[in-house]
Amino acid sequence: MKTSSAFLWQLIRSMTANEKLFFKRNFALNGHGSKPLYLKLFDAIAAQKKYNEEAILKKFSPQLTKKNIAFQKHYLQQQVSEAIAQYDNRNSAGHDIYNQVLLIRVYRKKGLLDEAHTLWKKAVVKARATESYAKLNLLKTEFEKMILFSSVHTSYDDLHSVFKGNIITYTEYAEMITLRDIYTEVLLLKRKAHFDLDDELKQRISLLLERVNATNTTPNRRSFWFRHYFGMSKATLLYLLQDISSAFSLL
Repeated sequence: MKTSSAFLWQLIRSMTANEKLFFKRNFALNGHGSKPLYLKLFDAIAAQKKYNEEAILKKFSPQLTKKNIAFQKHYLQQQVSEAIAQYDNRNSAGHDIYNQVLLIRVYRKKGLLDEAHTLWKKAVVKARATESYAKLNLLKTEFEKMILFSSVHTSYDDLHSVFKGNIITYTEYAEMITLRDIYTEVLLLKRKAHFDLDDELKQRISLLLERVNATNTTPNRRSFWFRHYFGMSKATLLYLLQDISSAFSLL
């Protein structure tokens, strides 16, 4: 296991130029105009081909010492990790929806219920369009809380119509989760089969294929993820059983 210093060095060295620019623009601003110590530490570590703490301490002495460098490294790691996570998710629909959930929660707590309702409707539509089921569960929780805390005079007809407009039923959702779990197992079996495809493994593959074939796919054509887990599971299992033509026909 890497030490915290080695991890921080590797993390910084792995950053792309765009990630570094994003970090400095969004996480390294200082109202006084001077360069903060943790940013100096960032630049020093980024320039090192091998982590050398003694050289860093010597360069920034007396501002940086053996007593405070651990705190500065920890803070820097937090800032860098948050920056690259935000950068990686900047165009992610799931990230946007989650931020909307947080904002809905804030609006609700501050009594801005009309704004919370409006944003909730937009977020639900987006979550359904991207099949972000985990986010939908969070939004449904917020829906329940909005009903509990809102005025009895508020009309919920439009909210209720959005709330009820599920892409798939709960039963179908449970089937999709089962298929997802099967697909995970299929990937593990595929890796194992690469080294040794014995009779016992073939039997496990056949049993999984029977479970996949038993799934009712007719009502779930609207769900991309249902089709994905079903198709990829079946195709991979058929491939492992040497039924190559049938496997490729599903792809």
